[in-house]
Amino acid sequence: MTRRQILSTAGVGLLLVVLALPGVAQNDANPYGVSVWGYQSRITASGVKWARLQRDWSTIETSPGVYSFGGLDADVAAATAAGVHVTVPIQDAPGFRKTQVCNGQNLFPGPAEMSTFAGVIAARYNGQNGHGYVDSFEIGNEEWDGYWGGSWATTLPCRAANYYGPVLKAGYQAVKAQSPTALVGMFGLWWVNTPHI
Repeated sequence: MTRRQILSTAGVGLLLVVLALPGVAQNDANPYGVSVWGYQSRITASGVKWARLQRDWSTIETSPGVYSFGGLDADVAAATAAGVHVTVPIQDAPGFRKTQVCNGQNLFPGPAEMSTFAGVIAARYNGQNGHGYVDSFEIGNEEWDGYWGGSWATTLPCRAANYYGPVLKAGYQAVKAQSPTALVGMFGLWWVNTPHI
């Protein structure tokens, strides 16, 4: 099984356990929820009030400046209709947006690339354009785990704040310019205690 299949299977298993537990629906203000992709009716029934909707940047921007938001539009609309708050990680840039080079590999988007895409997605989901509202954005997701390209050994020297910091800043500024009330956070950390922590 691939890493993504293992994580998806584990996530669905955890979700099913949560759905089987008796309990009172969470308070709307409670920021805790689950990562979900395609299980909105079960999430709604469970009383969860926050959902993390993961769609890779590379599946949305399929070629430079060409965007396909259909899947994310449907997920955001379903969550909005159910009264569920949404967080979206901006993750897995397409190859043509990976402009930061480390150890001879294009691994990460640069600040300009992140700024452009974060601005586009935040403007789309700012609650003013008929596409729903995304309450928060994460700039990246486990960026230093090799998911964005390269092997673990090759990318270890690239796991440093000087690669991620400017991208985080650019993404934050772009989101806030288009959706001032949206929250913006840093990526979820990978499990290994690498030098950037």
